[in-house]
Amino acid sequence: MKDLNLPKEHLFDIAQKYIKKGQHKKAIKEYQKILDKDPKNIRVRLKLGDLFLKNGHKDKAIDEYMKVAQQYENDDLNFRATAIYKKILYLDPRLVDVYHKLANLYLREKLIGSARLQYHNILKIQPDDAVALEALEKIEQNRAQVETPSQEGLIIEPPPMAEESRPEPTLPPGEERKDDVSIPSPSEIHGETDSRDLEMHYHLGIAYKEMELIDHAIAEFETASADKERRFDCLVMLGMCSMEKEEYHKAIHYFNGASDVKELNKEEMIRLQYRLGLAYESNGMNQEALKVYHQIITLDSGFLDVRNRIERLKRPS
Repeated sequence: MKDLNLPKEHLFDIAQKYIKKGQHKKAIKEYQKILDKDPKNIRVRLKLGDLFLKNGHKDKAIDEYMKVAQQYENDDLNFRATAIYKKILYLDPRLVDVYHKLANLYLREKLIGSARLQYHNILKIQPDDAVALEALEKIEQNRAQVETPSQEGLIIEPPPMAEESRPEPTLPPGEERKDDVSIPSPSEIHGETDSRDLEMHYHLGIAYKEMELIDHAIAEFETASADKERRFDCLVMLGMCSMEKEEYHKAIHYFNGASDVKELNKEEMIRLQYRLGLAYESNGMNQEALKVYHQIITLDSGFLDVRNRIERLKRPS
């Protein structure tokens, strides 16, 4: 039991080494030791959930994710809590309590259409849910009083890349889907797509990326990129996510696309070109990288890292 007295950072390093060796059960034990010392360590709890999921323990993974989401709620980090609840519903789209939590979060953010959709999802699974029925009645009453004709609540399917990035909903092992229960699809869980909702998708993307849930982040940024005001930021974030996944050709595509979206000031141009240069270099396209780095030097002659990269790329192999 000596290792229980080791610093949390050391236990984390041990767990990471076990993961690299593919020894997931040992890594799980190390993460659990950290949580014994620090139950509110969200980073570790998320990684523990991911490990449970990889090892086929979906219920245990969901339990860890639920604890994370509740902690985010307690800290008023609504977008992060929303992100985790949506991840849970991708894993098991029959969890009525999670739809209720998601609807409440949408109501806090004044996303009435998205909240209404979650209540409808609840009724598909549990038609006599009294809370959902009452909430929908109140929402419809308010709409009748104040709403003018609009497209609020119109469900627009996310772009193909966003939909393909999401894991398909699955049922627990050994269970079959009943014909009389309609399971909401990922796009129904996702919600409405208007300007307010697109902003929410962008913030969800940021939350997913910070939690290292890159595939989910990509899906959110793809959806949010429909907002002209945020398209540049979304393309840059998509490029950064692609870099983390080592999909450098996609990163190049996104960074080049971002440069065409708006007129950039000098600092924005330097940052974007630097990311593009790194993507070219990582993809083995050294001549393209050199061209970009030389463009950066014309804008900022004192950019030391770029000068070092140019010198390194010019050296004979």
